[in-house]
Amino acid sequence: KGDLDGKFELAMCHLKGTGLPKKRSTALAMLRKSADDGHNDSARLLLDIVTDEDNVSDDERARWEELIDNEGTAEAVTVQDGTVIRRQIQESPHS
Repeated sequence: KGDLDGKFELAMCHLKGTGLPKKRSTALAMLRKSADDGHNDSARLLLDIVTDEDNVSDDERARWEELIDNEGTAEAVTVQDGTVIRRQIQESPHS
């Protein structure tokens, strides 16, 4: 979780230009990767900031929405060809 939080914060620096060059494309790529890895805040932010120009598929938006809807549950959600696929995640005893 800490690694994903760090990636989220770094993406925010790229998005805002805080301490790094402002680069939206880099920020979106980092947020997408973090959301794909299960980071809820990244998914939530992506849903708020992406535009039609960012080339986001309906499947990708659906995956982010599912991640937010399932916040706090131990399952991963992916979407393939419009089908939602869920799998249980083995939680680490150190989380």
